[in-house]
Amino acid sequence: MLILEQEPDTNLLMTTATGTLEQTNYDRMLPRAEANIERYGSIRWLF
Repeated sequence: MLILEQEPDTNLLMTTATGTLEQTNYDRMLPRAEANIERYGSIRWLF
């Protein structure tokens, strides 16, 4: 299971993972991270 959260109007992403990460998890995480990098120039990512 993967839970993605973002602090509103900030470059902070928070991820909580349980179990084994699979390709579908990465397919969900990376587009959000990339979009935030484009928006803010960098991100802070708690995993």
